Amino acid sequence: MSQSNKKKPLSKMSFEESFEELENLVEKFEEGQLPLDEWIERLERAMQLYEKCSNQLAEAEKKVQKILEKVTPIDDTTKNNLMSGEDEN
Repeated sequence: MSQSNKKKPLSKMSFEESFEELENLVEKFEEGQLPLDEWIERLERAMQLYEKCSNQLAEAEKKVQKILEKVTPIDDTTKNNLMSGEDEN
């Protein structure tokens, strides 16, 4: 995690910055070498980052759905397949 992101407010971070920091925090958790106080502090930050990324992805999905609906009217099955990355065939 870059030092600039470590203290950067969530509201000022892009999705990519948030996701990168979250990935780095997960790596630290997996290493299992954090003192309890630091683990709790990092867990709080990780949950904030997760919520931010999750919300941004949900908003992006809504935008993609609106774009797809404007381009061509499609039925719900086709739309669900497109959104999930499944092939129609």
